[in-house]
Amino acid sequence: MAQEPGDLRLVTHQVNITALMGGGVGSGEMIVARPVDESLQVVGRLSVSG
Repeated sequence: MAQEPGDLRLVTHQVNITALMGGGVGSGEMIVARPVDESLQVVGRLSVSG
């Protein structure tokens, strides 16, 4: 199956995000990443304030 171009959104638990980031994230914080070779490169963080 060929991979189509476009955005991919994943919703996961803090422990998985911490493993990707190498550190903690805040409640409701979003991580922006892009695929590089066979891994992900973190390119930004977004915080949601209410």
